[in-house]
Amino acid sequence: MDLKKSRDTFWVIDGLFKLLAIGSLVMGIYLAVQLLIYDHSVVSTTDRLVILGFFYDGDLTAPQQAITSTLSMLPQLLVWAFAFWLGSKIFYDLSEGLTPFSEIMYKRVGRIAKAILWLGILQPEIYSLFASFVSGKFYWSISLNLTLVMGLVLYSISAIFRYAISLQELADDTV
Repeated sequence: MDLKKSRDTFWVIDGLFKLLAIGSLVMGIYLAVQLLIYDHSVVSTTDRLVILGFFYDGDLTAPQQAITSTLSMLPQLLVWAFAFWLGSKIFYDLSEGLTPFSEIMYKRVGRIAKAILWLGILQPEIYSLFASFVSGKFYWSISLNLTLVMGLVLYSISAIFRYAISLQELADDTV
């Protein structure tokens, strides 16, 4: 498979993913400092698209919702930083001309998929836990969000990578 024509594109995506990983970490540190030092955090809502959700709102006030959103964004930013960093490694290897169908690529895509899948599963519960802690009332939510769907898609892609690796090994053994 000739990927020489796409090496420059892979190199740009590698750099972009590194910037996104560093930006996610910096944003997480910024939010943590805002939360620990200042009385009012800067985040007012969590940007998330919920496909299907069941919520029990414990009547959060605006400051409580801001603190809860900030707290729940911290683990999310860590997972995204991890995913972007591994993604940059994938595109760096591709820009160097390495085959996309290797065990290392499969493991990296699998790790990204599992991290995003777990984030999609746990993010509503993390938000509920922080909301309950901040408000002193019970708060519970279950939702099917796009992060969960994206984790499932990436997990399926990692399975396709595993199959492609076995086909590549079979082709190498045949030749």
